[in-house]
Amino acid sequence: MAGHAVKAGHAVKAGHAVGVGCGGGRSGRLPLPKVMTVAEVHARFGTEEACREHLRKIRWGEDLERFVCPGRRPNGKPCGHTKGWGLAKRGLIECGECHHQASVTAGTIFHRPRSPLWKWFWAMYQLSQDKKGVATLELAKQVRVLPDGLDDAAEAARGDANP
Repeated sequence: MAGHAVKAGHAVKAGHAVGVGCGGGRSGRLPLPKVMTVAEVHARFGTEEACREHLRKIRWGEDLERFVCPGRRPNGKPCGHTKGWGLAKRGLIECGECHHQASVTAGTIFHRPRSPLWKWFWAMYQLSQDKKGVATLELAKQVRVLPDGLDDAAEAARGDANP
């Protein structure tokens, strides 16, 4: 597709850029993203607030330009209104029409997490760093959570279990 003119409204094959050579034998493809260091990941996603802000920007845009209310009207139809405002203290977005309040994590894999978001972001970073992945127990140790079923054994080993 590289080197060919693309008319407006025509699709471009995923993973390819139009008329852009990236060198290194990958001519016509988008450049690989820069790999973040541990320090960069911690600086960018080290707090709950930073993670929520990142999710808000990628989901709804810098100024909520992609926000669409997920609320339902009394007749059961979706609201779909595109204007809203942030409720900073609660970390929610409120629809300007139906006043439904939406969390940035609602309807995503991060909905009602049992662990802080920064731990999930760290886990995603770790999983993306090695093509073989990372062992579940090693990742659990790094973020100080244990997979289901191991909590009781860990408590017993520490002497925290009730007899």
